[in-house]
Amino acid sequence: MRRALTLELDARRQQLEVSTSLPAVLKNTHDRFEGRRPYFWEAADWRTEVDGPSAVPTMPTLLWSPHNDVASPQPWSPGVTLPVPAASPEFRPEVPEPISSGRWERLQRQKAISGSFLWEARKRVNQTRTEAKPVPLETYWVNYQHLDAAQTSWYYYWRTRFRAGEALPTDLSYIILNAYEVLHAVGFERPEPAFAYLQRLWQAYRGQHPKCDHYLVNWLTDFIHYYELDDGPAQTWVQQARTHARGDLAVHYWLEHSDRQDVPAAVFDHLVAYRPEQNKFYRDAEDKGMLDTLMRRAIVLTDEFYQATTGESVFERLKTKKTYAIQRRAFAEVMFEGRPLEYQVATTLQYRQDGRLSKLLTQAVRHAENLARKQAGSRSLLRDVKLPANLAAFLNAHLEPQLFTGPQPSQVQSAPERPRLKLDPGRLAALQQESEEIRQRLLDENPAGEHPPVPVPAVPEELVQPPASLTPTVRPAALVDVPGGHLTNMEAIAQILEAISDAGRDLLRQLRGHAWEQAERDLHLPPGTFASTLIDEVNEAAQLSLGDGLLLQEDGVLIAVEDYRDELSVLLEPPGETEAAPVPLLPGPWQALAEALPPLHLEVLAELMLTDLHLAELAAFTSARHALASAVLEDLNAHALDTIEDILIDPYGDPLSLEDTHRENVRHLLHARGLAHPE
Repeated sequence: MRRALTLELDARRQQLEVSTSLPAVLKNTHDRFEGRRPYFWEAADWRTEVDGPSAVPTMPTLLWSPHNDVASPQPWSPGVTLPVPAASPEFRPEVPEPISSGRWERLQRQKAISGSFLWEARKRVNQTRTEAKPVPLETYWVNYQHLDAAQTSWYYYWRTRFRAGEALPTDLSYIILNAYEVLHAVGFERPEPAFAYLQRLWQAYRGQHPKCDHYLVNWLTDFIHYYELDDGPAQTWVQQARTHARGDLAVHYWLEHSDRQDVPAAVFDHLVAYRPEQNKFYRDAEDKGMLDTLMRRAIVLTDEFYQATTGESVFERLKTKKTYAIQRRAFAEVMFEGRPLEYQVATTLQYRQDGRLSKLLTQAVRHAENLARKQAGSRSLLRDVKLPANLAAFLNAHLEPQLFTGPQPSQVQSAPERPRLKLDPGRLAALQQESEEIRQRLLDENPAGEHPPVPVPAVPEELVQPPASLTPTVRPAALVDVPGGHLTNMEAIAQILEAISDAGRDLLRQLRGHAWEQAERDLHLPPGTFASTLIDEVNEAAQLSLGDGLLLQEDGVLIAVEDYRDELSVLLEPPGETEAAPVPLLPGPWQALAEALPPLHLEVLAELMLTDLHLAELAAFTSARHALASAVLEDLNAHALDTIEDILIDPYGDPLSLEDTHRENVRHLLHARGLAHPE
């Protein structure tokens, strides 16, 4: 401050006439002290060092405070140094406490606008209730105005009990409202106990409300930066908060550790472009923990292989050179009324930028799952798993012993133990005979080969029981010219077609339209859908019903197994005559959201169901469709707030991800709109 005042006074002094009085000069500096005059410890020896013989005379030393009596200053002119009166030797001035300039103190002194959240929070800080009944409250941008009388009474009662140490079960919105108060420096004299209170709030309710691990973890970290805490608990929290990081930041923090034997879920989800929990093999496994360990171990082993063969970690060998700074605005999700603050979290690499690292690790994980499938006796393996031969051998050597010393096949894969379809040979023979009779009648009535649509005899209910939750969309089609005795697997094929998704059935229809063989690059798939995933879905359903796969892949060509083509021809709808499947009804708010979202928003949700998206990736995705990423994101969350009263995507995250609590409902929403996620 001394240097700044020196420069400013020197500039102003050179613009003044020689006859200007010292009081006039001091008057011009009055606004630098925000309405007060300096205490004596703020007085400066205001001198400007100027080289050369024409140096301007120095300013006099000023000593002023309310506690000493300095004579009135006399006019100053060049070449004259004013005398400074000496204070009495017996005088000991009282030094007042310095006024803190911290953000906490400034926010507490800040004048709140009437009706604002800060004004309301200060007015209500001491409100209590001795009893009240819990009342539901679900709103995103929660404010006191959102509470009716019963909700207000419950909030005061719950807050009173929590302050006393009792954490009563309550809705997340009440917790968020209480956190808003503390973030605004309401109810506490110092930031340290306020920080401890927020920590206790997070620990008490993170089990009941998993979203606390997102909101409160971020706000606690923001609290440290905004209010400049540097004590022990704050530093401990900074290290603890790293375990909750996501995206590139999660990988960045994980790689800082020398021990990388344990791959956190956030690192796995970011680096691996595959979700094993969405396939049937994983869902049916009794010991999912063993599968998780196996697949995470594949990442560690891939890193060890690269270190042994190249001398570098795989994360160094295949990393991109592009780095970026992760910035965060403090209390971004809060209607915060303090001065804004942005701070830098870290500078990190974009680990998925060119896809090489992610592709390799994804293939290693899928290879590990195939080992588990083989050990479990599954005949359906994941397709398109391509690894260098030496890396695959290395993974086999280290993972297979872990498999055979772990749980038995029955513990890893429960699907083979499920009851197989039991067929009645007598009923099947009757069905075959009936089909042959219908075919013969058609041939007699249509000698030219024109075959009008004739329904195939319905499969007996005793033989096929489709899951109650699935809406059958398969209907018999025109009977094709099938040699007698070839429709021997009708029931099993019908069950397969009812079990797979609409996208899987459409894939089979495309194959039928191309003589049951088609190049994978020519397939028409829904947005965000991979051919390999649909193939796995069809073959897994076929394994359960037939004990065999329906589809094969040879040199990029997809082929339907010849043994089952006749049954597929009969049961699949003819192209162009497909009846639209009934749109499944969703819970009220979600049905409204499904009807409100335009196609582009649905495509974004479908992409986010596959993987998190960086802002740059979303921008590229939307710009290809002639839209702005920020506008799409804002509009999508606005629709969600209007219907389900919550957002689907955290707009301040990078990468962007779907809220975990809504993933299942989003999957059903996409299915209702014809964009069902394949996995």
